[in-house]
Amino acid sequence: MASVDGKIATAFGLLGIGLWLLALQFSDNRLLRLALLIGVGMVLPILINTIRARFGRDGHA
Repeated sequence: MASVDGKIATAFGLLGIGLWLLALQFSDNRLLRLALLIGVGMVLPILINTIRARFGRDGHA
C-alpha cells in the first residue's frame, strides 16, 4: 500500500502537469507555466508533507 506522503506527492504532481498543460493552451508566459509545474507539482507537496510531519500526521501539535 502506498504511503499518504506518496499519494499527496503523486496527486499534486499530476495536478501540476495538468495545470501546466492547461497553461500551454491559454498562456504564452513561460514563467507562469514553469511556476505552475514546479510550484504545484513539486514545492507544494513537499511543504504539505513537511507540515504534516512536523505537526503530526493527524494535524495536531
